[in-house]
Amino acid sequence: MVMTLFFGSLVIILGLFLWQSVRLRNQNLQNGRLLTRLSEMDKEATLGRLLIGVAHNLNTPLSALACTLNTRQQALKKLVEYAQENSNESENDPSFKKIIDALNSTDSVVCG
Repeated sequence: MVMTLFFGSLVIILGLFLWQSVRLRNQNLQNGRLLTRLSEMDKEATLGRLLIGVAHNLNTPLSALACTLNTRQQALKKLVEYAQENSNESENDPSFKKIIDALNSTDSVVCG
């Protein structure tokens, strides 16, 4: 009777041990997959931060250039308009004619 009880308890303990071993192995495999995915996500996040930095470093000077070009175009347009409005007063002045021609050619190159 004692022997039967001993072997029965031993079988139960071994069964619990095997069940716990399988459960821990499955948990370990799941943890490994999670760590792999976490590592991939970290690499993706790092790449994203790098690309954001590159885009910012490209957009900043490009935006400044676009703003400067737009301001220059508007200023040249106003100069041409002013020069054309006042051309009747200085039609005989050859340097004034050169200025109007220069502004018109610059405006067409920049805006055209």
